[in-house]
Amino acid sequence: YEMSMTSANFSVVYGAGPDEPFCSVLDIDGYRIMLDCGWDSQFNRETLEPLEAIAPTVDAVLVSFPDLSHMGALPYAQKHLGLTAPVYATMPVSRMGRLFLEDAWLSYRGKRGGRFFTMPDVMACVQNIHALKYSQTVDLNVSTRRSREGEGEGKAGGEGRITVTPFMAGRMIGGTFWSIMREDEELIYAVEYNNRKEQHLNRFTLETVSKPSVLITDAYNITTEASMKRADLDRSLYNGLKLTFQRGGDILIPVDPAGRILEILLCLHRFWRKMKISTPIIVLSHVGSMAVEAAQSQVEWLSSKLRNASMTERPYHFHPSEICLIQSPSELDGLPAPRVILATDAFMTGGFSQHIMTKIAANPRNLLLLTQRGPKGTPSYQLSQSPTPRVVNVVKRRMVPMTRLEIEEAKIQEERKKKEKAKEKE
Repeated sequence: YEMSMTSANFSVVYGAGPDEPFCSVLDIDGYRIMLDCGWDSQFNRETLEPLEAIAPTVDAVLVSFPDLSHMGALPYAQKHLGLTAPVYATMPVSRMGRLFLEDAWLSYRGKRGGRFFTMPDVMACVQNIHALKYSQTVDLNVSTRRSREGEGEGKAGGEGRITVTPFMAGRMIGGTFWSIMREDEELIYAVEYNNRKEQHLNRFTLETVSKPSVLITDAYNITTEASMKRADLDRSLYNGLKLTFQRGGDILIPVDPAGRILEILLCLHRFWRKMKISTPIIVLSHVGSMAVEAAQSQVEWLSSKLRNASMTERPYHFHPSEICLIQSPSELDGLPAPRVILATDAFMTGGFSQHIMTKIAANPRNLLLLTQRGPKGTPSYQLSQSPTPRVVNVVKRRMVPMTRLEIEEAKIQEERKKKEKAKEKE
């Protein structure tokens, strides 16, 4: 794309298809900005293959949301793929992103994601993020543009300015759309935003920026039917809960560890108080208590309604009789039924939600309640299809010791891959 005084080239590294993680590169006069660095919930190593050649050439990284699909690959890319560029995100995205990554590592230890990064990798990744406030403009140091073979210095190599500014995108606390300014030209990067006002967040709006020269966005819901009104959604949720309670069943709601769970908690908490339900809402997560504490300490990032109410009733300061935070499925045995269980992860690809899903499904009185579609191939994706399938494929992984022959074969394959990569670079 040629702007009046700027040359900008946008390319997708991966994530152009539906339900794929986000990662793309915006090249402005030779200065490369990576827009998100996500990974899929199943940690497929093949997904990151296009990132290997790109990562060392990146000059800056902008992260929009704290979930895996936007920053899940950051620890791996920084440790193994040569990504050394400064990373920018809002304060909550940095803080909640750590919880997403920590929950993933704890859920997948010894399996897929747990093999690709460690907790020290997560801590190093988060500590290196430049945390920003909304509307805080940062002047990128274009003079530090990485030299690339076959390229001249370019205009961004020492002339002019590139600035980035985060604005509220809704959906998750700290969620961001980015304004990228080059001289008098403005580019907007806005994906997965929510233009509907919710209980815990205000809605996304472009009114905070002038008319941009370029808008980079996604079309995730373009093929779906018009969404229900919020009142109808709440009514449908509450009716499902009420009917399941009446027949004495348990309810499983798969959730993410530190994103959409905050909205779901407020919705359920309001229903609990309205119906005067005595049993607590159960949160089964490795990082549940830390997510709630993080929400308590970031009131200024919440909706205007919650900020105004914080003088009389502090958001997310639940009474122990209302919310029960546990870290093991075995703790469910001592809790009274009927139970509402919010368990990670949201797509049931692993973690606690997959572990107890089969038990919930075995009893027709129980209810499995999905609050979002999952990526293709996941149990949540299969169950969200219409009509609902009678059989759902669930892949459960466990650690199995390798035989001596398998270890030798793995070493040979690894050496072969290294030689092939070395030939490609020659």
